[in-house]
Amino acid sequence: MANNGRDDLLLVRIEPPLIGQKYGLGERDIDVVLVATRHTGSSLFPIAEWPVFVHVARLLVDVPVLGDKLEKGQYESIAWAEIYRTEDDARIKRM
Repeated sequence: MANNGRDDLLLVRIEPPLIGQKYGLGERDIDVVLVATRHTGSSLFPIAEWPVFVHVARLLVDVPVLGDKLEKGQYESIAWAEIYRTEDDARIKRM
């Protein structure tokens, strides 16, 4: 996916979902997020170095109407995160 400044955004379905109440969504949870690398030179296509440090955004529009380009106001940043090669790698990091 792309926005006005980047063409390397990745739409990701997450399990378990984020609790939507924290974001004013009431009972509707968030199971799709948008991620983009945080550091210049990093890439999600392909990932060359692990972990990958990313911005995480929630969509403010329905997924089917997105197409492949996002406009300002169709998403909002909610977190920074790290993506690991495996679940075991992530567990080791937390120790």
